[in-house]
Amino acid sequence: MTIPSNLFNKIFNIYFSTITFRYIEQFFLNFFSFNLSSYNTAAVHALNIIFFSISMFITNSSILKNVIINLSSGYFLADCISNIKNSNISLNNFGYLSHHLITIYLLNFTNIDKILLIMGLFTLEVSNLPNYIVYPLIKYKADPKIISFFKKIQFIVYSIFRFFSIIPIVYYYKKKNFNNFFLFNMVLIYLMGVYWTYKLYKKL
Repeated sequence: MTIPSNLFNKIFNIYFSTITFRYIEQFFLNFFSFNLSSYNTAAVHALNIIFFSISMFITNSSILKNVIINLSSGYFLADCISNIKNSNISLNNFGYLSHHLITIYLLNFTNIDKILLIMGLFTLEVSNLPNYIVYPLIKYKADPKIISFFKKIQFIVYSIFRFFSIIPIVYYYKKKNFNNFFLFNMVLIYLMGVYWTYKLYKKL
């Protein structure tokens, strides 16, 4: 584990991000169910990460890099708190919570190239975008043909982008810039993506 030199500043920024996402979810809860509010909050996080990541790739800004890391760490922590507080714990959600905690660890307490991690995070969030369309369609009982159409898009986008998420694992395997614990965490996240891809395929 690598302890950041600016640990207290990082804790404050992540705390601020966590509180912000908790308030965003509370706002959505005024209009939607818990599950839909969680999806909407996740969509806000995904769109922000995609926007800031593209901006960072263009400008190579170190400030944006820190914004992305703190924003995602805060969101994942807020989502963990929300699920635990609402007793929304199942085998499937346990996988999500594990994914969140591993990602927080990789983003903040390893010496892995943060640009590479952000590229991975960007890829994963793009793969999630169709989820935020499909779930409301199912929730509000849209035309089955429309749901089926977007489910196919969801599967295609998710599976393609989740496949590319293995690139950081291959990169670090070649460079040998990791220890076995880092490799275990990165492979675990990838395997979760494979499992969720399989679940989406079964729902087609």
